[in-house]
Amino acid sequence: MTSAYRLIVALSAMLILGNGPAVCSESLGKVVFLRAAAGSASDSPVDVLEKNLDTGDTKMLISHESLPGSFKTRIASASPSSGGQYLYITSSPGWVIKDRATGKARMIFGETFSYGGEEEVVETIDKADWCWERGKAVLSGIAVPSDCTGSAWLVSDSPTVWSPKGNRLLGRRDLDESPYTNCLYIYDANSRTAKTLSLIRRLNTAVWSGNDNGVIEVRRAKNESSQVSYTGLDGKSRLRFGWPRRVHSIAQSPNGLVFALCDATGCYILGTDGHVISKLKTQTQKESFDVSFHFNRSGNRLAILTSYWYGEPHVGLDQQLWVVDIESRQASRVARWGEFFQGSGLAIERWIEGWLPDQKTVVIAGAISYGAEKPADSENDWIKIWAYNTQLRTGKGTEVFDSGKRCLGAAWWY
Repeated sequence: MTSAYRLIVALSAMLILGNGPAVCSESLGKVVFLRAAAGSASDSPVDVLEKNLDTGDTKMLISHESLPGSFKTRIASASPSSGGQYLYITSSPGWVIKDRATGKARMIFGETFSYGGEEEVVETIDKADWCWERGKAVLSGIAVPSDCTGSAWLVSDSPTVWSPKGNRLLGRRDLDESPYTNCLYIYDANSRTAKTLSLIRRLNTAVWSGNDNGVIEVRRAKNESSQVSYTGLDGKSRLRFGWPRRVHSIAQSPNGLVFALCDATGCYILGTDGHVISKLKTQTQKESFDVSFHFNRSGNRLAILTSYWYGEPHVGLDQQLWVVDIESRQASRVARWGEFFQGSGLAIERWIEGWLPDQKTVVIAGAISYGAEKPADSENDWIKIWAYNTQLRTGKGTEVFDSGKRCLGAAWWY
């Protein structure tokens, strides 16, 4: 019996016997994660590794030593596409600092930095986007379309995300001057080309459509109301429906039959024309409240993660995982966590990674912090991932990944 087979048998037995929720899947998938190559130093180079959750094997995907010369700083993030064929890579911004007396130069990574009175900034390096393809092991730079470039265009806080089928990226740039236009663009990983999808004013949020053939755009309208539109890959847009309030989050099911939408009054299941099918009985808060959605592959279940920050300053975090059966319109709470980001104790901020192929097990990741004493980007960075069987109500998940310390980011894929 091989070690890989023994691992799978042991894990399955543990879950079925009640030590954790049963994960009814032939595979648990893989995790791509970043590791500082040289301890806790803020100028440490970063490697990209991948762990097979079935066998426990870990391999190097991208070594900092193999980066091209045009990659001037270090890897800041790595996001795998569905199926894992591609990685969306971002490089950190950086500054070259020179000592006036000695002439010695050093590189600092990150958004903020400090330097001594005898030093000066001699070079500024902007954040850059890259695409890595499995099997070719080559990093290709992603050039933003000219419609979205220039000194007035800012990188949006909205993340660049893979399409459901995993061969396209949706990116965004924001114009920092009147008329405050937003630019959405598509990067095709197969052809390694990017094109502008739409230029739109007062864009609130944009997500991939459930069928992968376009983008759902939410635009702010009059009196805090919203307009929800669909723009196909050909750039043609049409209004789907209006909404009386500002939309916080939206997602479309893979089968295209329903939308999930959340605003300050709660979360809803909507028909394709925007009519309310059901208002969900999930806990929401108007202030410091966030919600994320993730449909399973068939679109018959929806995972909702609600996050509520509270306290002065915001040091408390209440998170709840809900699952909605779309046919019955019933929402059930699977788990709840209360964390305090203060002092020296451990605290975890969680997010949804996706569903296992059994379509009933949700994968949840969490970044572990050491309260107020944890310095950013240090040897204490640490991420765990759990699988939660949504048919059980134990509130407990099965740990499937532990990065250990010095992990600067991790993402699960299947």
